Amino acid sequence: MEFLCATCDMEAHKRNIFHDREAVFNGFLEPIPPTTSVVVDENGQPQFCEQICQLPVPTPRSICECSDDVTVTPWKHISVVPINGRYNVCLPRKSCPSCSAEWTPEVKDLLLYRYWPASTSCQTLYKYDVFTSLEHMKVTAPAVSRQAFLKMLEHRSVQAGRTGIICADTFQRSFLEFSFCQYKQEDMCQVHHLVCPACSPDMWAVCCDGNRKHYRFSKSKGTEEPPIYEGLFLAKDEEVATFVDLVRGNMKSGNDSAVCGTAKFTAGREM
Repeated sequence: MEFLCATCDMEAHKRNIFHDREAVFNGFLEPIPPTTSVVVDENGQPQFCEQICQLPVPTPRSICECSDDVTVTPWKHISVVPINGRYNVCLPRKSCPSCSAEWTPEVKDLLLYRYWPASTSCQTLYKYDVFTSLEHMKVTAPAVSRQAFLKMLEHRSVQAGRTGIICADTFQRSFLEFSFCQYKQEDMCQVHHLVCPACSPDMWAVCCDGNRKHYRFSKSKGTEEPPIYEGLFLAKDEEVATFVDLVRGNMKSGNDSAVCGTAKFTAGREM
């Protein structure tokens, strides 16, 4: 019984190269890589055949003033890393046979369709969803490392029959560049995450999360070094002490032994 149409596979997969496919061959369910198509031979048996996948980037309608039909052909080979792992594809090239005019996607074209180039040569591209997924995972699960995230992407690639090697250093550098550009974009749009909407524009204080274990640094070695972000991101100790004394000076004295519920920890005191 045939479960895969070779003609439909070639036509549909050219438009959806990021789809993962599987088929039963010789009694085994095997993944079909994007660079492989299924054709039917003279005996009516399905066979594997190599094919070239182009990156789904729309080409401009016209690249010259000629009336001849332009052709779209594969250009250089690159690797694309979306959330499902690595794909080996080709960049498209549009050329005119009359005037020899050519068009190839530039960096601005790739950024427009949410592809982040790892270098100016665009040998490796990352989809935006990879970086945003890593950001969301670091927020919800801070213990998840970058290496574990890349191992997950490589595992997805291998499970789908694709090449799973992803350079960790290139991914880290591209992710930092992406994060910095996102910060600059939010800064231009006047988005400030450290501003409290309840008490802005005059904020009383910005407190760091106590679960970050900042108190442990005071007991560890190497604390004599000057802080890097003193007064910029974290307030100075003298300013904090002055502010705390000002608040406590306007507070009514209470019972120091009062605790929140049945807690016996110092952090549970109402004071």
